[in-house]
Order: sequence, then C-alpha cells, then structure tokens
Amino acid sequence: MNLILMQRGYLVVNIAGDTESRLAYYNALEKRNLEDDKIEFIELIAGYVLKIGDVCAYVESGAAQRLDFFDKKLWRVRNK
Repeated sequence: MNLILMQRGYLVVNIAGDTESRLAYYNALEKRNLEDDKIEFIELIAGYVLKIGDVCAYVESGAAQRLDFFDKKLWRVRNK
C-alpha cells in the first residue's frame, strides 16, 4: 500500500496500533478483497493521507515547536 502511495507522490501512512484502528484497516481490506468494494478502503487510507498532510503542513509552518506530542529536540535536529 505504501509503495503505491509513494509511487503516486503521496506520503507513507502508518495505521495506528490500537485495536480499533487495526480492525478498521483489516475489515476494509477484507471487504476490498472479498467483495470487490474498494470505497471503504480508499476512504480509510485517504483519511490517513490527509491527516499526515495536515501534520506536515503544520510542521512546515513552524508551529511544530509548540506541539506537545512532538519531541522538540528531535524536531530541531532534523530541521537545522
């Protein structure tokens, strides 16, 4: 999935490790494979892509320095 996203110019996404997120991913993938219904899978992955895009835009704006959930030291090292 991530290879296809990257080939098309999108960012790599990570499915959250919590049970609810994993089940949503597996259920959407199963529905895609068994019922040939790709809408749910596309919507799920598109949501992750949009979320990653929002975070990247926020980081690029300089606002990441104010985020509690980013490791500020790592952010500074990567952006020198």
